[in-house]
Amino acid sequence: ALALFETCGDSWGKAMIVHHLGHIAADLDRDVERALALLSDSLEQFAAIGDAWGVAFSRRCIAYVIAGHRRDFDRATPLLEAAAATFRQIGDRWNLGVTLHHLADNARERGQWAAALLVYQESLANHWEERDALGVADALLRLAQIQAALGEAETAARFFGCAEAQHERAGVRLREPVRAGYEQTIDAVRAALGPRGFAAAWQAGRSLALEEAVRAALLLAAPTASLNPAGPQAVPAGAELSLSGRERDVLRLLVEGRSDREIAAGLSIGVRTVHTHVAGILNKLGVSSRTAAATRAVRDGLV
Repeated sequence: ALALFETCGDSWGKAMIVHHLGHIAADLDRDVERALALLSDSLEQFAAIGDAWGVAFSRRCIAYVIAGHRRDFDRATPLLEAAAATFRQIGDRWNLGVTLHHLADNARERGQWAAALLVYQESLANHWEERDALGVADALLRLAQIQAALGEAETAARFFGCAEAQHERAGVRLREPVRAGYEQTIDAVRAALGPRGFAAAWQAGRSLALEEAVRAALLLAAPTASLNPAGPQAVPAGAELSLSGRERDVLRLLVEGRSDREIAAGLSIGVRTVHTHVAGILNKLGVSSRTAAATRAVRDGLV
């Protein structure tokens, strides 16, 4: 396919094939160095033809490899945030949902439960907007893990049951490494509820309309600081009122998916000043990423 695209002079096709070769190197060959080289090459090719979607797609997949194979979440997160900003700007809700899911995974892996919950909720909302039942189910599985960690065993069991029903309807089986991680949590939830309580909650989740599950998931509150010692503190009631006028201006542009340079140009301030305002916003909202800040702003009507 690559040779044919080269013969045809199809630059976009070449970039996409190189991208897929990168995935093969990562997922089948477990050759991380080759995978990153190929994915970086695809990013450069997409950038050369001015394809913002392709650049975002490659950034997300590079981050996926860095986080999944190297466990380097600090390096992966900015790539995911940049990809999410692009997908949000061009209106690609499905890819935004997938990217946010990976971003939330990074926060969860670092023990940042509050940030992870907010971003999983935004991922779920985007998948629901696209009526992507499997995307919704994947978000419910992650939210179930968080609820289990917070001691909300019944909610966790209901979300697990609902997700299982969606996978069965689609004829999809979770990959074994993923399933092993969920089964450990499910065992803990079963022990907390007892056999009868667990069975009742699980069946209630299986019978739950997907729309009702989505509504319940989007209403989940972020964990408190006492339940999240490793992650950012929860935002106390009224904390958003401490945002300055300029911070609200910056936050509004963050929600629109603008880069720091675009924010600086739009507000006629320096890029370093934008960095300072963004840091202040993250600190006041108790989140660890620009995406989590944007998610909270939309959810709580801060802008």
